[in-house]
Amino acid sequence: MKDAKTSEVKAVIPQDFHIHRVTYTSPLSSKPAETVSIVKGMSFIYSILPDLETLAKANENLNVVKYGPTGTYEASSLDEGWQVGLVGTMYVVAQGSDNSGRKRYRTRMFASREDPGTGSASCGLGCYLASQEPTEAGRGPFLYAFTQGVEMGRTNDIMVEVTRGGGGVGIEKVLLSGAAVKLMEGTLEI
Repeated sequence: MKDAKTSEVKAVIPQDFHIHRVTYTSPLSSKPAETVSIVKGMSFIYSILPDLETLAKANENLNVVKYGPTGTYEASSLDEGWQVGLVGTMYVVAQGSDNSGRKRYRTRMFASREDPGTGSASCGLGCYLASQEPTEAGRGPFLYAFTQGVEMGRTNDIMVEVTRGGGGVGIEKVLLSGAAVKLMEGTLEI
């Protein structure tokens, strides 16, 4: 991979963004950690931390991880109709904005183990952050850059662009982007 070329890839992410009633408490933060789903079955607890020193101490999923009879995570704490799939914890530290106005964050994400780069959790976080913007900010788009995996030595830079619905209400569109390296190509015949 010494001569591998990196290119930017983008994908519009299907979403059914939902903020759950349940919040969690982290020993690393005095703020309650909100729980959101980007789609049914992909839910994340977002623990906002004050600084990178505190982020370095993060080491667990705040959701009590249990395996049910089908080998999936139990999600019984989520709102009615959403109680399926993964519930992971993403720890988040604000890092200001870059020259293009994109808001930057450092993150770490844990489910059964730490994940070096999580597009679904980053998209959910982007939707959550955009939903917290004042209605007067309009539809956006709201631009975010999430850097994850630093503590593991596997840095991932994930960009998320969120457009809200008419009147600045709800989420209309989520665009995920980042660098990718082509590893192989081919055809699979079935």
